[in-house]
Amino acid sequence: MFELLDDAAPAQARAGDSIAVQLTWRATAQPKEDFTLFVHLLGASGSLVAGSDGVPARGSHPTTRWQAGQINRFNAPLTIPPNTPPGLYTISVGWYSWPSLERLPLPDGATAFSARTLEIVP
Repeated sequence: MFELLDDAAPAQARAGDSIAVQLTWRATAQPKEDFTLFVHLLGASGSLVAGSDGVPARGSHPTTRWQAGQINRFNAPLTIPPNTPPGLYTISVGWYSWPSLERLPLPDGATAFSARTLEIVP
């Protein structure tokens, strides 16, 4: 239902920083419900380190307003916890239905895009 066309995020951040993850999506079909976007920071083992979930564009652009073929660009905030150790992390993004928390599958069967690698520096 949604295709990730482009993403951008800083290559590095420090523990305690808040970053903006810029996302560009295309609706491949008219959404029939308001889906929730998630942006997760994952550790090397795939464990959740930080996350930001919500309606796109801080609630101002629910997916039921999207038209098939429409391109939507917005920033999603992500705050790195202050105790996050230095290292490489993955930014993962995707969609789910609320309140079931069922993730929308991607064409390859996965339930999230691994958008970027973020290095947490001292």
